[in-house]
Amino acid sequence: MKVARKAVAMVLMASTAVVSMPALAAPISADQIFNEQRSEQAMQERLAVAQWLQRDDVAAEMVRLGVNPAQAVERVSALSDAEVSRLYGQMDQAEVAGSLAGTLALIFVILLITDFLGLTKFFTFTRAVR
Repeated sequence: MKVARKAVAMVLMASTAVVSMPALAAPISADQIFNEQRSEQAMQERLAVAQWLQRDDVAAEMVRLGVNPAQAVERVSALSDAEVSRLYGQMDQAEVAGSLAGTLALIFVILLITDFLGLTKFFTFTRAVR
């Protein structure tokens, strides 16, 4: 009976030691973590650019300029991560500029309509309807 207990105890100690040992994997460096995060960010930027190119207004403008939208998406997939990042930055800037131009145009139209209705006198070239 003592021999069986000793054998079971030895097996349990060995299995506990093996399970509690740290994994024998290579340590991960900060560069590897940074490159993985950068790669994930590049994939997200690449996906955002591809989705932007597939929008109806962008595709219509590409067709108007003689560019095949499907080929444009294929070319984005062939770009390097740095090129996609630069294109993504330009895409964000273009959207901000477009929204600013749209806001200014909306303000102009509102002021023009209120001048025509006689509610304001902002522009000198308008006459009120009243």
